[in-house]
Amino acid sequence: MKRSENLASGQIQLTTASGDVTVTYREHDSRNASLLVEIDGHHLSPDELLQLVIGLQKKEQELARGRHRYAAMALAAFSLDPELLEGTPEPGDRKLKGEFRQARFRCDASPLPSTFFIITAHNPDGITVSDAANQQADEGLRAEISRLGYEPFPVTGGSADFTHAEPGHGLPCARGEALAMARQFRQLAIFEVRDGRVFLISALEDPEPDEVVGQWAELLSD
Repeated sequence: MKRSENLASGQIQLTTASGDVTVTYREHDSRNASLLVEIDGHHLSPDELLQLVIGLQKKEQELARGRHRYAAMALAAFSLDPELLEGTPEPGDRKLKGEFRQARFRCDASPLPSTFFIITAHNPDGITVSDAANQQADEGLRAEISRLGYEPFPVTGGSADFTHAEPGHGLPCARGEALAMARQFRQLAIFEVRDGRVFLISALEDPEPDEVVGQWAELLSD
């Protein structure tokens, strides 16, 4: 494979439970200008791994702005203790949970566009992470939304009794853009509100068909 002499490289500093970790990244010479990460001798918890991914996404956004194109992310050559990542699903095991079909929403914005998408960055892969990790993921999503030039409005999705809730963003964007952001932040699904109906849209690698889950007015919660 032909290599370029102008590939970006650098380091990301992580503060972990066992101390500070310096992670080296370099840009792959590939059509997608992906980032390759090398971690030697460090064990990262799921929260710390998420922190690293978000840091890499920010680097990718910087690279994309410089080249006027996206830089896709590839994580490789990890020296991780498998027990620390126990419970993290393999790509083929990622499936839509039944809870998506019982979702309820809170949204105070008015008026609303006739069509918009609801996207969150919380709890990637359907795995519950810390509030700090969710906040950092949300900051990354908001930065990406801003980069794309959209002005989101807050929408929170949750269970029927809202004992579980995930703050998100309403966006009047294209479906492809919404799905790209969902996959970038490892979400299983997004919602589309179109002409008063709410559609559940899979963001999985092997997506399931879109599904109508209800009327927006009926799924709004006080």
